[in-house]
Amino acid sequence: MKKAIALLTTILIVFSLSPRALRENVVKANSEPIWPMIGYNAQHTGQCQYDTANSGGTLKWKYRTGGQVISSPAIASDGTVYVGSYDSYFYAVNPDGTLRWRYQTGSAVFAAPAVDADGTIYVGSEDAHFYALNPDGTLKWKYKAGDWVASPTIATDGTIYVGSRDHYLYALNPDGTLKWKYQTGEYAHGVAIASDGTVCVGSADGYLYALNADGTLSWKYQAFASVGTPSIASDGTVYVGSCDHYLYALNPDGTLKWKYPTGDEIVSHPSIASDGTVYVGSCDHYLYALNPDGTLKWKYPTGDSVGSTSSIASDGTVYMGSVDHCLYALNPDGTLRWKYRTDDFVTSSPVITVNGTIYVGSADGYLYALGNLAITASADSGGSISPSGIIYAGRGDSKTFQIAPDVGYHIRHLMVDNQSLGPVASYTFTDVVADHTIRAAFEADAHTITASAGNGGSISPAGALIVAHGADQPFAIAPDAGYRIGDVLVDGASVGAAASYSFANVTTDHAILASFEPITYVITASSSPGGSIAPSGMITLISGGSKTFSISPSSGYVIKDVTVDGVSRGAISSYTFTNVTSNHAVQTAFEKEKSQTIIILQIGNPACTVNNSSITLDSPPVIKNARTLVPIRAIIEALGGTVGWDGAARKATVALGDATIELWISKNAATVNGVDTLIDSTNLKVVPEIISGRTMLPLRFVSENLGCSVVWAEATRTITITYEQ
Repeated sequence: MKKAIALLTTILIVFSLSPRALRENVVKANSEPIWPMIGYNAQHTGQCQYDTANSGGTLKWKYRTGGQVISSPAIASDGTVYVGSYDSYFYAVNPDGTLRWRYQTGSAVFAAPAVDADGTIYVGSEDAHFYALNPDGTLKWKYKAGDWVASPTIATDGTIYVGSRDHYLYALNPDGTLKWKYQTGEYAHGVAIASDGTVCVGSADGYLYALNADGTLSWKYQAFASVGTPSIASDGTVYVGSCDHYLYALNPDGTLKWKYPTGDEIVSHPSIASDGTVYVGSCDHYLYALNPDGTLKWKYPTGDSVGSTSSIASDGTVYMGSVDHCLYALNPDGTLRWKYRTDDFVTSSPVITVNGTIYVGSADGYLYALGNLAITASADSGGSISPSGIIYAGRGDSKTFQIAPDVGYHIRHLMVDNQSLGPVASYTFTDVVADHTIRAAFEADAHTITASAGNGGSISPAGALIVAHGADQPFAIAPDAGYRIGDVLVDGASVGAAASYSFANVTTDHAILASFEPITYVITASSSPGGSIAPSGMITLISGGSKTFSISPSSGYVIKDVTVDGVSRGAISSYTFTNVTSNHAVQTAFEKEKSQTIIILQIGNPACTVNNSSITLDSPPVIKNARTLVPIRAIIEALGGTVGWDGAARKATVALGDATIELWISKNAATVNGVDTLIDSTNLKVVPEIISGRTMLPLRFVSENLGCSVVWAEATRTITITYEQ
């Protein structure tokens, strides 16, 4: 009966997956979990870097849950131990064996949890839900599968892989939504991930599946009975046990490398030591140690089925549980180092923490912590603690620690079991009955550097700076816009107009002062005869300044042009330089004033203005053939010219100044000072006409050939004629 129970529970345990797709057996960063999952890493090798050479297998504490503890523990970066129980609760236990929190699921929690680097805990339950919990025990999200759910593997892209008794392997996004799922023929067991990202999963249908990251099948290998959770060696060999009694070694392409027969079903998954030795338990009561070529190295007999997955310490000790109620610690040569007896079967896989403590669950409802009492002593940079490292102690022993700062440092505080005792130089643990931690923190002796800057710039950092003894402190000096560095004084001595300065190996107080001076530019202002510019001459401005210059013509003169830096600005009466950042020049030119006649006409309106005085035409301007025709006589006479009419020839003669134009009714050519000229070379339909008894001539042709300028305003349909004398 025990064997049947152990077989069932262990098959479920092998669901447990990894918390990081390619996690290797290396020293972990502070944020990484201490023991992330069953099998320790994504390849399920079971080998870790934690030393248990001084672990004697004595009971440190045990924590009582409300049901059997079949679940294998996991350990977070802060030492919190997570484990599930058949009482439907998931437990978070402190390193001293006290309860931190527990979370209730809807049914038994038999599979191992997994802890991600961000602290998220993933765990499956018999209630068919997969839970994601925050480190404080609150629910992050949960995903509903079709049946019992196992623990996850998290790929480097964040994909979470989890198997279920509903035959599916699920790939979930980090927010708990489904990415894809792959159907096997029976229970989907645990997952291991190869270095190339291949996802290997065993199934109760007798197959080991190798899937690509997109959920497509790469290959599958058929055994003769249910296939459990695989492990993957560094050379890519995939090891997996089966209920057909065999341990299989497969090549990375899925072909058989070798297989080894045991005496009964294999429900635990293999572990792989650093020398390539493969450890696997069997229901024939033995733990087997096989060479990488599949030959037997040794086997160790227990008192019942071995359904617990082995864990391997850095000292080579192999830990595994048995249905005979015992946790075994075996030397690498297969001899017994020690064993610890619980009150019921042990199919929970043991895990190891940094001080060599071994955690394991038992069907008696307890989570056990085994090993010698340990004091973990450490010191931050700036000093030392002696002795340091993991110091083992017998129950009731006393241990004294000395704290010494380095030169230039002093003790900041001493933390004992996470409680600050202040700047203590010595501490003694007396009557040791539990694990402890002691950590010394230091801070550098401090010096003050006073950094300041005058107007026109800044120094960074500024103010009274506290600098550690022996440290370097750089400063950057920056002028404001329009300023430059004048000088930098260090402890009263000039170092010149330096843009940066660094104090090296500071061992005393210092002062640094930066001064600045404005940058100036010159604007040269000049004018020709006939007027003036004010101010004139060479005008000095600070960088970024502004200056306005006024231009005034003398009586009888007008402004001809203003040039700024050689570029014409037109006949303007003032000019302002803004944000001056270079030298400039402004020059003015004047010319004698000219008389000017301005006539404004509007299409369809006989009224017009001549220098703002109104006159009335005897016919309004019109547009014919897209050109303006006007009764020209009033306009020409307003300009001081004459208009003659030859009725026989139907010819109009217009004269103004030195120009004479002859135009003929209905002809598109005219003469300008005796030269034949087309009235409009782009529109030959434009001709003089008689409209309503009035002679109407093309306005632009006549005006421009008399020396006038013509401007058309479409919005108001007005024509402005300007004539200068």
